[in-house]
Amino acid sequence: MMMKLHIFNPEHDMALAQNSENYTPTKAALQIKSDLSYIPSIWAKEGDFIMVDDVVKAENLCKKLPFKVENINFITRSEIQNCLDSITEISPWGWDKTIVKQLKQIGFRADLLPSTSMLKDIRRLSNRKIAVKSLFYIKKAIENESIIGSSYYLSNLEDLKKIAQQYDKGVIKSPWSSSGRGLRFVDSEISKVHLNWARNVINQQEGIVYEPYYDKIQDFAMEFCAFPDRVVYEGLSVFSSNHGVYSGSIIESETEKLRLLSKYIDSKLLEKVQATLLWHLSNICAHQYIGPLGVDMMIVANKTSPQSYALQPVVEINFRNTMGHVALRLSNKMQPTNKLMQLAFDGSHHSVIISD
Repeated sequence: MMMKLHIFNPEHDMALAQNSENYTPTKAALQIKSDLSYIPSIWAKEGDFIMVDDVVKAENLCKKLPFKVENINFITRSEIQNCLDSITEISPWGWDKTIVKQLKQIGFRADLLPSTSMLKDIRRLSNRKIAVKSLFYIKKAIENESIIGSSYYLSNLEDLKKIAQQYDKGVIKSPWSSSGRGLRFVDSEISKVHLNWARNVINQQEGIVYEPYYDKIQDFAMEFCAFPDRVVYEGLSVFSSNHGVYSGSIIESETEKLRLLSKYIDSKLLEKVQATLLWHLSNICAHQYIGPLGVDMMIVANKTSPQSYALQPVVEINFRNTMGHVALRLSNKMQPTNKLMQLAFDGSHHSVIISD
C-alpha cells in the first residue's frame, strides 16, 4: 500500500537562502512549524503520515476544521523510525538541503529523497532572478497594454542606485528569502541603511532585485503542479498580504474568484496569461522540478493608460507548496460560500481560522 509522509517545514525559504544542510530556523519559524504542523491533514489521504511535534495537539486542532479529516496518522520524529518500511513517498512543504539531511538522519532511503543535482535545480529556480526573466517573457509573449511591470536583477550597488533613480519609489528584494523578510521599500535616493542591507545581500547571495513600487489593488496567484511530463494548472488564489507577509485567502469557487478579478482585468486576458504561463513553466520545470508551485500576481492602479487597472503577472514564483494551494484544497473539501481562511497569532500560538 502506498503511504505518504507529509511535513510542514515553513522555514524552507530561509533554508534555501542559507543553502546549508545545518540551517537552524529562528525561534519564530519553529513556533509556526510546531503550531501548524497539522496543516497537511487538509489534503492528506487515508493512511498517510504527518510529522508533528505533539500528536494530541494535532488531533485536537484537526477536530476544529470544518470538515471530516481522513483517517491519517500523526507521528513524531522519534516515532518515524518504526514506520520507515511503510512510507513510500515523502512530501514536505518544500525541498531543501536541510530537510533532506534531517530525513537521512532518521533513516530514509536515498531513492525517496531528491538528489544533490535536483536540490541545486530547486534552489536555482527559486532565485528571484527566474521571476525577473519570467515577467519579461510574459510581457513580450502577450503584448497587452493592461500588462505592466518592470523587474531588474542587479549584481552591484552602483547599478541598483542608477535604476532606483528612475522611479519615485521601489522595492528591493533578496534573491532568496521568506515571506516579507527579504524586502525593503525604498525611495529614488536609497537610504544608507537600505544600501548597507543591499550590500550584505549582494555579498551573501550574489545579487539583488529591484522593482518599482505599484499602487496595489489586489493580490492573487495562479497555482500549478509540475509532473515529470507536464505542468497542470490547479486554480486561482485570491489573497491579502501586507508588505509581503501573507494574511489570508478567499475560499470560493473558481467561477466566483474569476468574477472578482474580472472587475479589474478582462477574464480573457487572465486566461491568456494562464495558458502562456503553462507553456513557460513546462519549459523551465522540465527534468528540473516536480511538485506544487505558484505564481503571485497583482492588480494595480494604472496611471499611464486609459485603463483604470493593470496586471503585474509575475511578482514571485514559489517552487513549493503555498497557502494558495491550501486554500484550493479547502475549497475542494468544503462547499465554498464566500469563506475566508486566515493565519492568526494570539501572541503565543498561530492558528488557521476559517470564517464567513
